[in-house]
Amino acid sequence: DAERRLRLVNRAGERFLGRDHDRAIGESASALGLEECLDGDAVRTIESATREGGRWSVRRGAFREGGRPHQLLVVSDLSRELREEERLAWRRIIRVIGHELNNSLAPIKSIAASLESLLEAEHPAEDWRDDARRGLSTIGSRAAALNRFMQAYAALAKLPEPTMRAIDVETLVRRAGAV
Repeated sequence: DAERRLRLVNRAGERFLGRDHDRAIGESASALGLEECLDGDAVRTIESATREGGRWSVRRGAFREGGRPHQLLVVSDLSRELREEERLAWRRIIRVIGHELNNSLAPIKSIAASLESLLEAEHPAEDWRDDARRGLSTIGSRAAALNRFMQAYAALAKLPEPTMRAIDVETLVRRAGAV
């Protein structure tokens, strides 16, 4: 309500607050830990150290009841959606890594089999050593490419968190146009 006291709560709200209806109604927003939900943007995501950590979607709107102003808070747990996004991201990463591994391992396996045949041949061709050198060179280059790929992924995992800050878009566009 106008005094920032809870006047109505549903069952999901009771679970969110960790209090039943009778213990929650009439309590102040600060006593309920809802101050951050009532201040700031009307639609946003918050992270809460309480309520088992977690990220929450907060939507706030105004309405009148009996001529008196009230605020309606809709708070949704985002953990399920975030877990699904994380699962999809892992699936994409695994698909890319699998593709790169196969790109390197398939030729290595094929060349290794050919080299094995060369070594087991009773009467190898005269230039078998050249074939063996080329095969070993290809295996080495594919292994090196795979190593570079894995190092690049490891470096990507070590990137620091982005730092959000205001930028001058006009200067950025001018600089990009000059490049």
